[in-house]
Amino acid sequence: MEWKNPWNKKQLVCLFLIAFAAVPIFIEYLLKNALDLLLGEGMLSAMLMSIAMAAVFILSLYYIALKPDRLSWREIGISRFAPAYLIQIAGWTVFLIVMTFAVMEILIWFGAGYENTKTKTITADPSWLSIAMSFASACIVSPIYEELFYRGFLYRWFRAEFGVVWALVASSALFMIAHIPTYNTLAVNFGTGLVFAWTYEKTRSIIPAMIIHSLFNAILLFFTILLT
Repeated sequence: MEWKNPWNKKQLVCLFLIAFAAVPIFIEYLLKNALDLLLGEGMLSAMLMSIAMAAVFILSLYYIALKPDRLSWREIGISRFAPAYLIQIAGWTVFLIVMTFAVMEILIWFGAGYENTKTKTITADPSWLSIAMSFASACIVSPIYEELFYRGFLYRWFRAEFGVVWALVASSALFMIAHIPTYNTLAVNFGTGLVFAWTYEKTRSIIPAMIIHSLFNAILLFFTILLT
């Protein structure tokens, strides 16, 4: 089945500006500062930010990429995949965990450390409520909207225009850039982006990527809490 691009460059530019200009300014900076001022720098503030980002990404995809041409969510990868692929989902999850721990060891060896603002937010308040909010944000909300945008939309756009290799690299690089300023996770972000995009390439569904993304974040969250 040939990859076809149902979107034009104007739609790409609009969504690109929302993701890399509007979201950083209005949500990651202005909304974050407002929430931190009202609620303090904790998991509640982080979770509300995550929900706001999810709403912006999902609504933007709907009104810019889908509604104008009456396209379904299937165009962004919401479709079934073969049950046999569950084995590969498990394999890719294990691979990403091993890769992440290898990167952490390298960071520690160079004296960089693996802590960042996200891990500090979790470890600062390891209560059950904080853990539940961390899980909801990292393992449910983020995997859904990030896979819809970075794989379902961006990867498909690049795949149809430039082929599989450039699509893998471009979508993963943008996924990595979106995680700045957590600089010590950028290599991991790029690697996970490649795996998530590859599963979409092989299955034509972003559901496997969502599952791997969720499991990966859940396992890292577990180890973060365990090590506190």
